[in-house]
Amino acid sequence: MRIKIEINKMNKMLEQISVSIDSLTPYQILKNMKMTIYKSTIKMEGYDGTIARKIKMEVDKSSIIEEGEILMNFYLFYDLIKRHNGEVEIFIENKTLKIKSLDFETEMQIETENESYPNIFIEKIGDKLEVDNKEFIKLLNNVQLSVVPENNSKEKTIFKGVNIVLLNGELSMSSTNKSKLSFAFQNIENKEININVTSFPKKLKNAFINPNGKSLLYFDEQKIHIFEENSETLISLIDGIFPDVSKARSISGVEEIEINKNEFLPAIKSTLLKNEKYSSLDIEFKKQKIKFETIAKGIGKLTREINSNYDGDKRVVTVNGNYLSDIISSMDKNFKLGFGSEHDPVIVESIDKKIKHIIMPIRRSE
Repeated sequence: MRIKIEINKMNKMLEQISVSIDSLTPYQILKNMKMTIYKSTIKMEGYDGTIARKIKMEVDKSSIIEEGEILMNFYLFYDLIKRHNGEVEIFIENKTLKIKSLDFETEMQIETENESYPNIFIEKIGDKLEVDNKEFIKLLNNVQLSVVPENNSKEKTIFKGVNIVLLNGELSMSSTNKSKLSFAFQNIENKEININVTSFPKKLKNAFINPNGKSLLYFDEQKIHIFEENSETLISLIDGIFPDVSKARSISGVEEIEINKNEFLPAIKSTLLKNEKYSSLDIEFKKQKIKFETIAKGIGKLTREINSNYDGDKRVVTVNGNYLSDIISSMDKNFKLGFGSEHDPVIVESIDKKIKHIIMPIRRSE
């Protein structure tokens, strides 16, 4: 195997394949990448046990001096490649992979046999959905705000994922950590298929190579198969049944006002302490005013007041201020805020009603 290629093209491919290779996996074989050179094509394959990816790049035929296939440690190869500039020549000599540029040469040993690497099958099977990558990722970004972190060993794995449901021409996503609940909705043209799956949101977002392109998604019972131009990606789904939270979509506040993010968010942030122990935030709504207050025993309190268009009775709610801050940061400039008594949840909803977050109240600070 021997090829000449510009370093920026090789780096681009390596960056794209990196999401399917886990440096922390206990399985040495899964730290490897398979690279195949044939005709005028470079193909790379990676698999970390959860995500599999195949990508290819067409190059000038003169760049490929000798066809071949190699299995190598991805991270070592990537590290060596990044040390070069300009055009590089990559070739095998006596079971050693060599990388040569104008005035620099690096090499690494090839020890693993290709036969031991898992075969990756990414197929166009199951229910098909065409998506706009940008819009799909936007939904994921909003909904993942209520996902339980993957490193939380106390919660069930199903709550570490985003539930994706396609029903009657509506694509909906939801997530919950039991203290907050997030929804995102989008109407689609395909009204013939029904889907109900749960996936890790970060891995699913990383599966899209071109954020401004379009993809074909195929859903089966265990995986999502994603097809973009020159790439194929497979993601394993989370086993289990996500709880039906659809009825919560109808929850609304006793009161509802339109909020300007550029005024509301700085007020919240200015009254929050970095210490998670003091994350509770009291919000008092009164005529034409909203007051924010955080009380920390033994430290003091932070208070901020802003003008508002609220014209109802005085109401006070207490929520996790960090939750509220993160959610509002993800919203557009103007949004709807719903609230009621101290026992009612706080509702944050987009003007077009396609994004909705429900934050459960906590015991009011003394």
